[in-house]
Amino acid sequence: MNEMYRYVLRISLITTAVVMIAFIFVRDYAFSFFSITGMENEIFWIAVGGTVIMLCTALSMISAKMLDGFGKSMYTLAFTIFKIFFEMGLIFVLTLFITGGGSVLIGIIIAEILSAIIYYVFLKHLFNTFEEKYEEKSTVKTFN
Repeated sequence: MNEMYRYVLRISLITTAVVMIAFIFVRDYAFSFFSITGMENEIFWIAVGGTVIMLCTALSMISAKMLDGFGKSMYTLAFTIFKIFFEMGLIFVLTLFITGGGSVLIGIIIAEILSAIIYYVFLKHLFNTFEEKYEEKSTVKTFN
């Protein structure tokens, strides 16, 4: 399972990175459909921030589904609730120091990065516990 998890993460991160890098090159054209003239700088930062968010979201989503597969959906729910409240609090604090919409983008980016790291570390811990608890590799292993 651990090897499959790392393989899926690798493939999804490579795919997402390629798509998002391509998007950065066509961002002006894509955003021209929705943006107001004179917002080129903001469009650039939204594209860069969106790239980071998409990379972290892929990692978080795959990790959340692995937890669901292990029957640990309550952790996924707890992590999601914590992330939402952390993100809201972070955005509130950042608005005290940063004017405009930059605080929202930065708050979401930081929350997504931390969420991806927490999911990855937690799943790594579960895999290590799993391997220590069940040394017989030929049996079907489940978490209780």
